[in-house]
Amino acid sequence: MLCKVSVTTRTTVILLPASAIPSFLSSEHPEVDPATIFPDGRYNHIQQVQERLRFLRFLLKDGQLWLCEPQAKQIWLCLAENAIYPCDRENCFKWFSKVC
Repeated sequence: MLCKVSVTTRTTVILLPASAIPSFLSSEHPEVDPATIFPDGRYNHIQQVQERLRFLRFLLKDGQLWLCEPQAKQIWLCLAENAIYPCDRENCFKWFSKVC
């Protein structure tokens, strides 16, 4: 039997990972090479951003969820307009081109 998922629950599923990106980026240092920064001790900065965006794309495509304007704007601002590293901006452009 399939469960009905409320709109609020569906929105929260996207809201949490989308809002985690800016908080993750707030601890980065622009003067250091992003390939040498391992925020969790396992994956470097570039891999972290790519995986977070890949997870969001999975939720949006396979989970048939919608990205609301505030979350889209939040991702755009922190990765495109206010990018710490050029690779963040490039990853953001690629991600939006695949999602839209």
